[in-house]
Amino acid sequence: MCTICGLHGSSATEGLCFKCYCCRFKAEHAGSALSSSSASPSMAVVDDFSESAAATVVAWRRKPKQCHICRKKVGLLGFRCRCGETYCGQHRHPEFHTCTIDYNLTGRKRIKCENPLPDPQKLSTI
Repeated sequence: MCTICGLHGSSATEGLCFKCYCCRFKAEHAGSALSSSSASPSMAVVDDFSESAAATVVAWRRKPKQCHICRKKVGLLGFRCRCGETYCGQHRHPEFHTCTIDYNLTGRKRIKCENPLPDPQKLSTI
């Protein structure tokens, strides 16, 4: 078990899960990279790989199986909100889960883009 987050860890990663190991690895090597003025190109490749791998692991772990509010299992009927979370049928509306998305503002912007103002010269010809 990972000593930081409690997920499965291995002895190859010092008892940490992959995400925690990558974070610790980046933190240790960020300090050494700042102290040395010339960073090796191979180190940059390793950092790029670990960032993309960590992002993949985070995306893989966040498979929505429960409502974000009541933790009820949602199964196939989970409602994905624009804020990025999954909710059950009871909490699917933005009013019931204190959504951070401003639907009024996004709606106004969408209408403004889809329905531009008519040209006054064209109106006079009609």
